[in-house]
Amino acid sequence: MEKLDECLAAKRMAMESSKQRNNPPDDIKSARGDIYNSIKKILGLTQCGNNSDAFLRDTIAPLIKADTNVYKELEREIFGDDPQ
Repeated sequence: MEKLDECLAAKRMAMESSKQRNNPPDDIKSARGDIYNSIKKILGLTQCGNNSDAFLRDTIAPLIKADTNVYKELEREIFGDDPQ
């Protein structure tokens, strides 16, 4: 849990920094590079992608399985409350 809290704090800081660059407060895309660099450092990750897009595609996306909350939330967002 300690690393999770540290990663979430890094995300909040990156979002605040993005907001200070006059981006919308929910613009995670503009903060993704800072988030990626912080998480990579916090977790001591190596060979996890050369940039935030590669990291998300190659490291994070494979972790999103049908039984995870993230998957279910994405499914609801894309297909609605009653996917067919």
